[in-house]
Amino acid sequence: MTLRQIVVPCILITILGAGALAAFTYYNPPSFAAMVLALMLVGITTAAATAPVLGRVQQKIVPQTPASVLPRLAIRQGIWAGLYVISLIILHLQNLLDAIFMLVLFIIFMLLENFLQTRGDIPTTPTRRPRSGRSPRQRPSATAKTSFQSTSKRKSATKKTTRKSSKKAK
Repeated sequence: MTLRQIVVPCILITILGAGALAAFTYYNPPSFAAMVLALMLVGITTAAATAPVLGRVQQKIVPQTPASVLPRLAIRQGIWAGLYVISLIILHLQNLLDAIFMLVLFIIFMLLENFLQTRGDIPTTPTRRPRSGRSPRQRPSATAKTSFQSTSKRKSATKKTTRKSSKKAK
């Protein structure tokens, strides 16, 4: 699956989620259960709306991210964005929302995503095999030693020929 393949489903989920949220808040009286369901709809709609955008940002910031991994990263980052918006709404309803608290919460979500990317569940860089067919920690092969030895033999042979030519010149 590529990043382009998740754009259309995300747009459809965003439109359906926004429509469901509008219909739900219009037809249902306010209650705790209605608020929980509305927050879930806001989270799903936000995640679906931001996933393709965040995937494109990830692709531009880290261009070596494999194309097969990018949709999973985009969806996970969209879910983080949905959780961030839900937590902001809850804090606002409790009259606890502050600009500094918003920034701290944003940094916490960014650090969580950074931790998940560095942990290695989803590789962000392609794995490459060594070109020579050996691991980087192995010692050089015998051919490398012989090429070094042949170079040193060539240098000593060159020195001998220059000595012989200098003796002939005298």
